[in-house]
Amino acid sequence: MGFVPEYGVFWARNPKNIARLRAVSRKSTGVYSLFSGSAPVYIGKGYIRKRVRKRDGRTSKGLCGDHFSWFTLNNGKVEHDIEALLLKTLPFYLRSLNKQSAHFLDATKHVDKNPETHLKLPKFISSRQR
Repeated sequence: MGFVPEYGVFWARNPKNIARLRAVSRKSTGVYSLFSGSAPVYIGKGYIRKRVRKRDGRTSKGLCGDHFSWFTLNNGKVEHDIEALLLKTLPFYLRSLNKQSAHFLDATKHVDKNPETHLKLPKFISSRQR
């Protein structure tokens, strides 16, 4: 059995779909993404029903989300790392909108030793994100 028992992808953020989340167990935890258009603007973790409903289409930075995706997890211990994994896939300018710093709990980071291949970030961002 996999570790994602239920999920919904790119649902419109409207009262009907928020109500559909009632079918998800009240105790189901997992990760979710809010989208503005097709761009992800927020990634979070916790009790899916409560978190998506609580967000009410807005992130703490004032960004509106008109769509959302959600994934419940069988193993709550991996929530943090899955949230970090999803955040790592975002460009730095979107990742900076989340409070979570996208750090894995127990992982060793390997760095590309070839500086010619590195993405050039502005100095004020590169010191914070690496």
